[in-house]
Amino acid sequence: MASTSDDFISSLMEQLNSPPKASLQILGTHVADDQPGVIDFDLWIDCTKVAVIRSGQLVTANASGRRSWEDSSAQDGSGFREIVAGWLRESPDRPSWTLHKSASIPDGDFTAFKSHIERLARSIAYGGSVEVVFHTPSIEQDALPEQHDAQIRAAWSFECPFTPADQVWNQAVTNAMVDRKKGTISPSHESGPSHGMSPFRRAIRRGGTSRVV
Repeated sequence: MASTSDDFISSLMEQLNSPPKASLQILGTHVADDQPGVIDFDLWIDCTKVAVIRSGQLVTANASGRRSWEDSSAQDGSGFREIVAGWLRESPDRPSWTLHKSASIPDGDFTAFKSHIERLARSIAYGGSVEVVFHTPSIEQDALPEQHDAQIRAAWSFECPFTPADQVWNQAVTNAMVDRKKGTISPSHESGPSHGMSPFRRAIRRGGTSRVV
C-alpha cells in the first residue's frame, strides 16, 4: 500500500500536470455618438493545450531554503516535477504546502500574434480598434502564507494558439469578427453553415471595399 507521503506527492504531481487556466481575448470596439468602447466582437481562445513548465521555485519560511529550477529546453516540464518530488521526499514529515501557478507568453511571440490579429481585422475591412489580451491567473504576493510551511511555484510558458499560416484558424477568427461573436471560439465552433449571414458580411460582399464598424 502506498504511504501517505506517496499519496500526497502523487496528488501534487497531478496538479502539476494541469497548466493554469489561460486564454486570449480579441476585443473589437468603436466610438459611436461620442460613446467610446462600443463592443463589436469579444472573442476568447483557450490556450491551455499549448503550455509547458519553464521554471519553478520552492519557497520556505527560511530564506536559505529557497530553491529554483529553470530549463528553457524542457518539452513537458517533467524535470521540474521530478525535482519537486525529490524535495518533498527529503522532508521527514509531510509539511504544509501551497501550489501557485503562473503563466506567460514570450513577448516576441505575443507581439507577432497581436499584429497578425490586426491584419485579419483589416482583411475583413473592420474599421474599429482591436485589442488582444492574454488573461492569466492573478499574481499572488511574494510572501509565504503564514499557515503554510512552504510554497511551490510553477511558471508555465504558453504558445500562441495558432500561427499566421493556419488558414482554418484564420477563417474561424474572421468569421467570428464579422458575425459579432461574443464568447469562446474554435475552428470546430465556427465552421457551421449559419456563418456568413450577418449584415456586416452581406455589406462586405456587396460593396467589396465597405468599411465595417
